[in-house]
Amino acid sequence: MVSVGKWVQKVTRALEESNLFYGHGTDNPRDEAAWLVLHAANAPLDGSFNDWNRPLGAAEGTLVLANLAERIERGMPLAYILGSAWFAGLEFEVDKSVLVPRSPIAELIFEHFQPWAGAPAINKVLDLCTGSGCIG
Repeated sequence: MVSVGKWVQKVTRALEESNLFYGHGTDNPRDEAAWLVLHAANAPLDGSFNDWNRPLGAAEGTLVLANLAERIERGMPLAYILGSAWFAGLEFEVDKSVLVPRSPIAELIFEHFQPWAGAPAINKVLDLCTGSGCIG
């Protein structure tokens, strides 16, 4: 059996050799490979996983390869393949019917939009054309 870490290396190489766009939760092939492999291993995607020498079973390896093929051959965003996306530290369920939550303003959300918005002065917010609405 091959370890989780070795699988991540293998998937990273395959993604690097492909002409893919990153930006639906990850911004590079290595992070995306880790998410793809950890998902198959039913391991957390929140950065807490550290058992990279853990062997991946045959069924898990088959799932990795199937999901990798979907990603490379069809260019399917990883979030749609996994059925979830992370945004601002929260996990959201996604599918092809919604936009994958991502935004350059995630850091602003963590800072409560400071220094531009003062919380006491805001009474209403309009969340318009944002797909699933999870950013708002």
